[in-house]
Amino acid sequence: MFGNGIVEMGGGAYVRFDQAEELLAAKEAERAEQWRLRREMEADRDTQKAIAARLENELAAERAEKERLAALLHDNGTPRFNAVCERAEKAEDDNAAKDARVKELEQINANLMGDDENKPRYTTKRLKLEIARATEALEAKLSAAEKALEPFADHAKDRAVDAAEWRNSDTVQIVVTIGDLRKARAVLGGKPS
Repeated sequence: MFGNGIVEMGGGAYVRFDQAEELLAAKEAERAEQWRLRREMEADRDTQKAIAARLENELAAERAEKERLAALLHDNGTPRFNAVCERAEKAEDDNAAKDARVKELEQINANLMGDDENKPRYTTKRLKLEIARATEALEAKLSAAEKALEPFADHAKDRAVDAAEWRNSDTVQIVVTIGDLRKARAVLGGKPS
């Protein structure tokens, strides 16, 4: 530095002292910016390496999965794959058969319940008629049994059921005609009269 405030910069260049300070400050700022950019580049390089490594791992996993699937479809995997396909087809056939059977049973149920609009409702009417006929037959049989047992009931009316001679005995003597006995036996399902 010379006495008049002039500084030699080297290479034969001279500047004033205040300019030298500005130039040095600018040079320091430029170096700091270069270091900052270098650190960013290194960080970017590390990030890029991490991304590349992650992508390589994902690609390797995808290749392994493709190889596994290819093995399933290749010679070793074909029988297993075919077996799975056969089971799926059989399940579809079974479901179709089940659906057909369900539809058939629903149709039978509709016929029995008289709900089928395509068929006459004869089934329910027929069942009602059969029930009515069976009821009439049972009522007639009951009436005949009551009539056949009237002589026995008439004899019992004459005596008190709680009479002393009946109270402690397992058997009692009732007087009825042999014809009444045969009628009762025939009505109650014994030998015909």
